[in-house]
Amino acid sequence: MMFAPRKPTSLTFLLLVGFIVNYFLIDRLGRMALQIGGCIGMAVVLRVLGWLANFAHAHPKERLPIVLMLLLFIALHICLNIGPNSTTFILPAELFPTEIRSSAHGIATSFGRMGAASCVLLMPVIQNAYGSGVMLWSLVPLALIGAGVTRLFWHETCGVNLEDMKGESTL
Repeated sequence: MMFAPRKPTSLTFLLLVGFIVNYFLIDRLGRMALQIGGCIGMAVVLRVLGWLANFAHAHPKERLPIVLMLLLFIALHICLNIGPNSTTFILPAELFPTEIRSSAHGIATSFGRMGAASCVLLMPVIQNAYGSGVMLWSLVPLALIGAGVTRLFWHETCGVNLEDMKGESTL
């Protein structure tokens, strides 16, 4: 029997925690720190989730891995919403000059959508071929690449008046 939460609304509410934390920290820690921290947090959680998925597969009568996996999936979404999910909407609006902001925001969004679509297509193939643990572990390098790319193109807008950046290329 599959484990399903009895109150999905309360589970969804827990996922808002990441956005709430982001709201309070974004102007203190900065956008880049939250994005990198969120990516690294996701990598750590995905690594542990992969291990637990393999353990649950090897020990199907144990309920503990299922409960821990649920808690870790909540942690994964909190990390996602603290960092990359929130900053995906904030950074393009702050970084791109007004003249190209909407086009650049659309291009940035389309790359995110392509990544999401490719995962939706590839993850079931990886899971069927190698199992849930390997499928989850295959996401760890992607999260770390996200942190690395963010660090490589670091441009913090925290504490910068956007009017002061007018006319200068921020990228």
